[in-house]
Formats: sequence, structure tokens, C-alpha cells
Amino acid sequence: MYKLLLVTDNPGVQEAFAEVKSWAYLGFKEPRQAHGVDEAFDVMSRHHVDGVIVSLPEEEKCRFIERMNEKPLIPIVLARLPASSETVSQDAELIGQLLNRTRADYSNDRYNEEEMMQMCRHDFFRKLLSGKIATPESAKRSMLVMRSKMDPDVPFILMELGMPEDEGYLQGKWSYGADRLEVAMRNIFGAEKNGMRVLVSVVNDKRMFLTACPMIGEAYYRDPLEMMTMVREHAEAGIKHVREFLGIDLNIVSEEIRPSLVSLTVKGV
Repeated sequence: MYKLLLVTDNPGVQEAFAEVKSWAYLGFKEPRQAHGVDEAFDVMSRHHVDGVIVSLPEEEKCRFIERMNEKPLIPIVLARLPASSETVSQDAELIGQLLNRTRADYSNDRYNEEEMMQMCRHDFFRKLLSGKIATPESAKRSMLVMRSKMDPDVPFILMELGMPEDEGYLQGKWSYGADRLEVAMRNIFGAEKNGMRVLVSVVNDKRMFLTACPMIGEAYYRDPLEMMTMVREHAEAGIKHVREFLGIDLNIVSEEIRPSLVSLTVKGV
């Protein structure tokens, strides 16, 4: 069973945790508790922790999340208020579902936990770009639990990359399919550059998007046009590399500066 840590000084949240009837049913041992940031890191220095649920004042919450950069594979969920045994159980289930994926036994494959977490994030971004994430709140919640570095609240660049012979191309010349194509594109375009995270998503086997978003806590371009210039140069270099090494002629179909990642959610549009 997984080991959970509650970090809060909120009596209502503590009471909601105490009211959960069966932690074992949720796949967890009885959670450990810490009342603040320093105590939480003291607990984690002495005990194994698989996931964390947090409810702290804003300044302390931000300090905790920033310090958790030291532990990038531990899922974090912000407790919803007012808390109840039902919301706490849902929070724990969200962590458990992610852990079940990142800790699954892929003994015949090469994936490790970090790679599995990255796969979960790529799955999320495909859904986000496909309009399958309902609200800004759910998007932020998913990004935090998966420990995404991308800042969901700042302007970012969204490009669509066109493939040749669009109709049927993945079933024709590129016979490996969308999944293999996306992996190849990630290896070429994916980067952390000048405070930005760049990734590629192949959506619906037909469309390919390049997303370039500032990372949380990193210095990034304040001028959106300057940001666009940097991303375009990066994309053009990647397109050239794809042509030379994979024989695929990509092109930039469209490019835009979006107000935030959460603007891609159904209710954020």
C-alpha cells in the first residue's frame, strides 16, 4: 500500500482525514501528518512518502511546492475546501491512480518511474489540446499532481505543425503510427530552453502541435513577440532536423500566442 502525507494546519482538513473510514480500501496506509513546511520535510527525511495532500496558507503553500522541486516524482494534491471525507477520498484516489501508472510493473519494457510520469504528462497534454479537459481548475490539479514544470497561468506559444500528404500519412509512409511519431518528435523538438518547456503532441493521428510554455519559477521572455521569435527559430531548426534524419517534410501551419494553458480547457475558452 502507498504511503500518504497530509501537510496542513487546518483543523477542518484534519477532521476530514480522521473521518475517512478505510484508507486500506483506497490503497493507502494510515497517513502521516505534518503541520507545516519544515515539519513536512523532516517527516520525509525520516519516512518514505509516495504522495502528499496539502492545505496551507498561500505563502506557505507556495514555499512547500517550491521546495518539493527536490522531489519531482512525488504527486501533490491541494486539498479542496471545505474538506470532507468524500473530497479527501477523491484526492487520495487521484494520487493512487497516478501511482498505479508510474509504479506499474513494466518488466518487459525499458520505462522507469520518471519516464512513466512523463508519459502521463504527455497523455494529459493530448487531452488538453483535444478539448477534453473541462475546467481551468481540473487542468491545474492534473498538472500539479503530475508535477509538470509548465506554468498554467502565463502566456505561451502554440504552433501547429503540418505533415505531408496529411490524409493517411500515418498509415502510409510513416507506418509506425502516431505513438512512435510522437516519440520521435519529442526527441527532436522537446527541450527546456531559456526558461521554457517545449513539447510536441500528436493529436487524433492527424494533427501535430508544438507547445512552448514558461516554467514555474523560471525567468522567461516577458515580451510575447520575443518569445515567439525564439520558439519559431527552435521549431525551424527541428523541422530541418526531421527532414534530414527522418525524411519527413514538416511545415508550420499556424502559430499563436495564447493567454494561458488553462485557456485550452472547455470553460477556459
